[in-house]
Amino acid sequence: MKLLLLSKKIDSIKNILKPNSRIGFVGTAGEVYENPIWINEDKIKLQEFGYKIIDIDITNNSIETTIKQLENIDCLYIAGGNVYYLKQQIENKKLEEAIKKFIFSDKLYVGSSAGSCICSPNLEIYKTLDDQQKAPNIKSLEGLNVIDFEIIPHYGRDKYADRHKEIIEKYKSKYKLLTLEDKESILFKSRDTYKLIE
Repeated sequence: MKLLLLSKKIDSIKNILKPNSRIGFVGTAGEVYENPIWINEDKIKLQEFGYKIIDIDITNNSIETTIKQLENIDCLYIAGGNVYYLKQQIENKKLEEAIKKFIFSDKLYVGSSAGSCICSPNLEIYKTLDDQQKAPNIKSLEGLNVIDFEIIPHYGRDKYADRHKEIIEKYKSKYKLLTLEDKESILFKSRDTYKLIE
């Protein structure tokens, strides 16, 4: 497993993934926003780093198309947005096992914000951060459950301070919580083995 989880800053990918690598880019979590500028910003940065971007449209692709794309990339990058909508769309296309198979291969998975959160065991802690009503057909709040921690992105930002405090107080005895500042990234080599990168 090579799991690189980000909050916002994506520069650490350069130390792990060689130039000219093929990145499958999933912007699905941003589809519920009017102007998800971070999606294009991430794509542009990755291209500037020398990577080849292959768009993976989970919502509109057939299951077969997405699985074939996963087989032909070096890295899967799931960008930020609404984690509940992201989970709903993954469920709709029955892609949980295909994504997990990719994660447990020798290839690199990169998650940014919602793309990091989706890796957690459960998504209930994000109700104060994301609007669950954007995913009216979500079947389960289980995450991909490939790590033992609940990731709390954008930690330290004033905008989220009260909500982060509420999450920590409410869930600290139920889950293993792992905060992630925008300047930080976390590299997992197994479910419970990780290294913090600044």
